[in-house]
Amino acid sequence: ALRAALLLGGRGLLTSEEKEAFRQAGVAHLLALSGLHVGILVAGGWFLLGLLRLPKAWRYFLLIPLVAAYVLVGGLRVSLLRAAVMFGVLGIFWILWERGWVARRWLDPLQGLSLAALFVLLLWPWSALDAAFQLSFSATAGIILFLPGWTRSSLRKAIPRPLLHGVDILAVTISAQLGVLPFLGATFGYLAPYGLLANPLLIPWTTVLLWVGILGLPFLAIPQTQVWAGRILAGLSAPYLWVVEKLGKLPGAVLPVGEGFALWYLLALLALLMLRASQEEVLLPRGPGSTPHPAWPG
Repeated sequence: ALRAALLLGGRGLLTSEEKEAFRQAGVAHLLALSGLHVGILVAGGWFLLGLLRLPKAWRYFLLIPLVAAYVLVGGLRVSLLRAAVMFGVLGIFWILWERGWVARRWLDPLQGLSLAALFVLLLWPWSALDAAFQLSFSATAGIILFLPGWTRSSLRKAIPRPLLHGVDILAVTISAQLGVLPFLGATFGYLAPYGLLANPLLIPWTTVLLWVGILGLPFLAIPQTQVWAGRILAGLSAPYLWVVEKLGKLPGAVLPVGEGFALWYLLALLALLMLRASQEEVLLPRGPGSTPHPAWPG
């Protein structure tokens, strides 16, 4: 049941207690087909195509149809469409940039997110009132707005390389949480702080589960290999679910918030963004030879 929920978003196969454990552990998004799943699929495909030494433009050219097929199989969910449109925009832009038809500084991830939102709203105008739309787009906006501050920081450069991947996942998690907190509080009436600890552990674990599940599908269809393939998948998923359930039962796993939490949080977030914008304005170089910051960090 867990494998189906992670691979195809089949949350109906899980018990209500298991789904509540994911919410209280702060990792309910792992059960919803989303940009994370698209990212895992793209990362694996990118790696495999890289082994063939294909140029980046060809990798995008081959992966865009794969992502589109995954969106169709996943049932045209809002979060999948958002991720697919943003990846498609990035891929098309990269192909055009390699041919010299556009400047790299023109690429703005917020514009890609806005285009994805417009596309989804054209298909389903009322989806803006849905929690899935709000959580998906606010999480991505949080990553776009806050993660560059970490990637450019001197503190990141001081992190030992063996620890860097886990710390980066934590930074992505915090950035996404900054975006979704008001909607989580308004939708569920509580926050799940242990998600900050659970995500750096469970996201790599989810990646392994997804790819083992995908690569193991042919073996599950063969009677001679069905048993051991099922045992491998069960051996990976059973402790995964155990960790989620234990995290959801820890003291302080659920922090109730009041009705006005979302409004006060959004006001504080707006003040923070205005402060950041004013600081960046001060740091911008002046004069005829100055150049603006690139729209896409790195």
